[in-house]
Amino acid sequence: MRTDQTLSNSQATNLIIILPLLIFARVTYFYWPEYYLEAFIFLMLVALILINKENLQDLYIDQTFVLILALTGILYSLYVWTSILAFITISASIYLVQILIAGKLKFGELNPFSLRINTLIGLVPVIMLAMFSSPISIFQHAILNQRLLLWVIYTNLLSVVLLEMMFWGLLWSLLCIRGTSNPRIFVVQIVLFSIVELLTHSLHFTFTSIVIAVVTSLMVGAWQGFLAWRSKSLTPGTIGYSLVGILLGAASHFK
Repeated sequence: MRTDQTLSNSQATNLIIILPLLIFARVTYFYWPEYYLEAFIFLMLVALILINKENLQDLYIDQTFVLILALTGILYSLYVWTSILAFITISASIYLVQILIAGKLKFGELNPFSLRINTLIGLVPVIMLAMFSSPISIFQHAILNQRLLLWVIYTNLLSVVLLEMMFWGLLWSLLCIRGTSNPRIFVVQIVLFSIVELLTHSLHFTFTSIVIAVVTSLMVGAWQGFLAWRSKSLTPGTIGYSLVGILLGAASHFK
């Protein structure tokens, strides 16, 4: 990852346009018309990939992460298949896969062993959650309402991909370019992640739940930052975080 203090055109675009828009979308999550926010976020993330296609390693983005983003767009399209938004998002997803296969996206060299190990580490919360719940029973009920299950999966995937790109991709890269050390970036992203999450949910919390949310946000920020820092990839954190969200979402909707 670059550590000089000169911003390229793509990095300046990330700082001035993309990151503020993504933060705005996240903070105002509950005020958007149904379905439109998801389409906006997805298309912004695709734009981010295209803008940075020559230096995706600076954002800790690898091939698997791009495929997860494309899959998210396809699942969203299936959910809103009668809307024009479905055509737009599935077209963007297919295009993303096409340029990935064509080799038009430039990725850095990752250590395969490190990536696998950190992906397994990222699954620890999933395993712990599964031990205290009944995932098989939950999804047996969920399969009876496939449309709601589809919604649970794509909304959690999109939310996690958004957060990963915002805090452990964009933010980490921009601070690194400005010469900030990784330990300091680690602390900064934890604090900023917690603030944004609280701003997103604050009107829907009681005092007790806000305290719980603060602790949870700090823990999530530390865990996800740790995985991105160790693996130099957003994939391990994305897989684990998404599965946790899907399990929790399914548990809350299919009891």
